[in-house]
Amino acid sequence: MAKRRKKPKKVAPRTRRDPQVVLLLEYDITYEPIDDPEQDRLPGVVREQIQRLHEGSQSRPREAIPDLIDLIGRYPDVRVLYNYLAVAYSLTRQDAKAEETIRENLRRHPDYLFARLNYAETCQADCTSSDRWCSTPGGGYDQRRRAA
Repeated sequence: MAKRRKKPKKVAPRTRRDPQVVLLLEYDITYEPIDDPEQDRLPGVVREQIQRLHEGSQSRPREAIPDLIDLIGRYPDVRVLYNYLAVAYSLTRQDAKAEETIRENLRRHPDYLFARLNYAETCQADCTSSDRWCSTPGGGYDQRRRAA
């Protein structure tokens, strides 16, 4: 007697899983520098210098500016240096240089949150005092703003 083959069972197609929900339970607001994995690759002496310049850009901005420019020349991919330099320029009333530094940071590091935030703050200040287009270098996020 010949064996009968069983028919394969029909399996319902898999449905997409519900998206996973992530809840933010707490966060800390700090004025301390945030650890950056990019900096972990730098020599220890340079990391220490960056740490000192974090405070120096705020407490002694004129003295910090040449050191920051030098470090940016040697380590242009360390994005936090641009933030420190922009702060130092701003505190010494060199607003055009501060804005130029903010734009350069955003151009070099378009996904860096603090570069975007700094640029947004600059754009907001410009747009509340004039009628102009605010856009990121290279395009995107254009929005027409009018003085209130």
